[in-house]
Amino acid sequence: MMFKGSAKVGLGETSLTLRDLGAEENAFTSDDDTAYYQVLARDRLGVDFELEADRMASRRLPADEVSREIEVTKEERRLRTDDNHRSKAFERLQAMAFRDRCYPTLT
Repeated sequence: MMFKGSAKVGLGETSLTLRDLGAEENAFTSDDDTAYYQVLARDRLGVDFELEADRMASRRLPADEVSREIEVTKEERRLRTDDNHRSKAFERLQAMAFRDRCYPTLT
């Protein structure tokens, strides 16, 4: 959802601007966080900082895009965990090993 636009930048414009600056960008998630990163020349960091500040302060979250992303996330879970016996077993092991963690327990 962080790539859907903001008050100042339309859908996909951040990526196009960064590409035009010769930047590499990506994101990844884990159980505890999501990281966004860009790799670009230091003399272009000012533009990147402005884009990131705008994205963090005024991102757009259109209801139709949120609904679409929920479905994408459900499908990713189905493919990576629910349909994979090793992933499912590891998830259950984690739930048993870390019973006092703040995450919901599996049933």
